[in-house]
Amino acid sequence: MLGIATRWGLAEAVIASVAGMLCFNYFFLPPVGTLTISDPQNWVALIVFLVTAVIASHLSSSAKERAEEAILRQQEMERLYALSRSLLLVDRHTELAKQVAKQVAQVFESSGVAFFDRGSDRIYRAGLKMSGSTTLN
Repeated sequence: MLGIATRWGLAEAVIASVAGMLCFNYFFLPPVGTLTISDPQNWVALIVFLVTAVIASHLSSSAKERAEEAILRQQEMERLYALSRSLLLVDRHTELAKQVAKQVAQVFESSGVAFFDRGSDRIYRAGLKMSGSTTLN
């Protein structure tokens, strides 16, 4: 069940848990070879088996989701670090807004970035489809 929950998800693991419970009933609980239960204690065993399988599947599935979220956060932090590092190395002799737009487009692999410089009323564009600057009237 844990493997199924880790690989595919909680819903599939719950289905596998129910199937496992039915197989356990059919092959191991008397009368063997039927889906009937003659001893009331076996009901407890089946319910405990199912609850344990569902809880373990849920925990495994949520751990996988948290791991994927952690990887995404790590990638975001790496990009932000790369951006801050590249901004520290900008050329002071060229327009800062133009360089910022270019660095943001490169680091975040964006198809287009636009920065507005309020002091000069210019929009600086960078990215795969945009480049240059525009003066506003």
